[in-house]
Amino acid sequence: MDKATGTATPIINRGNWETLLFPLPPINEQERIVAKITELTHFLGIYSNKQEELNKLNSNMYQRLKKAILQEAIQGKLVPQIAEEGTAQELLEQIKTEKQKLVKEGKLKKSALSDSVIFRGDDNKYWEKKSATCECINEDIPFDIPKSWAWVRLETILSIGSARRVHAKDWRQTGIPFYRAREIGKLADDGFVDNELYIDLSLYEDFSSSGVPLPNDLMITAVGTLGKVYIVKESDKFYYKDGSVLCLANKYGLCAEYLKMVIESPSFKGQYRQESEGTTVATLTMVRLQKYFIPLPPLQEQYRIVETYRNIASIMS
Repeated sequence: MDKATGTATPIINRGNWETLLFPLPPINEQERIVAKITELTHFLGIYSNKQEELNKLNSNMYQRLKKAILQEAIQGKLVPQIAEEGTAQELLEQIKTEKQKLVKEGKLKKSALSDSVIFRGDDNKYWEKKSATCECINEDIPFDIPKSWAWVRLETILSIGSARRVHAKDWRQTGIPFYRAREIGKLADDGFVDNELYIDLSLYEDFSSSGVPLPNDLMITAVGTLGKVYIVKESDKFYYKDGSVLCLANKYGLCAEYLKMVIESPSFKGQYRQESEGTTVATLTMVRLQKYFIPLPPLQEQYRIVETYRNIASIMS
């Protein structure tokens, strides 16, 4: 390389080749060197394969451990319960009062008040009361939770919405960001988008009357790769594609990070994966999503769970 000329394509002429120094051992030693290198190359190949297997095992172990801790968290096993923090039933009463207020103000439909109530009976089974009916749902509940927690349908604590139709002819190169499932997935995984589409500000303002994502709302991918969750930030201003993305409006001030943990947990994913089996394209619909079960702790405990989970995740990484 010292004798090569040229930058884009280094060249060594014949004369320079002939002057290069060459370390020459005896012929028998040459053969022993080749034999040893051949032997070591074989073992290096084995070592390389084992290292790849170890790297894969470590990665899989991390993911499995993360999922296991996440599952423990939403079952009430990651942090202790503190009586002074109240109960989920008290939190649900506060949500009910807020709903009644929003209905009076015309900001919420009256049908939102007809939530189900899930409770554990004297027979130690889970029951769901809807209006005048009461049905045993014990087989639908995936696991037990602490007494201060409550099982709820997602529609009880979050308002699920979709977007108004945006046609491809309305896409722009500048303006208000317009996110499809792929962009929401990218935001959920990496925190940024590098292939943004846009719509005109005037169109965004027109759609605002029907509702746009607000801080601490949760955006969830509903087509293809299901269940990617992005929490809307204070600085965000965007619109989203109908059908492929759903907005879970966090109207009642719940801990968005905890809700994200639940939605990303193995047990919650199992609810919609089971319904998607045998379908050509996996989808999440508003009707199906609002009926899924969520374990709800008191509000302060939600934040303690998130903080503890973050600390453990930082140590693992």
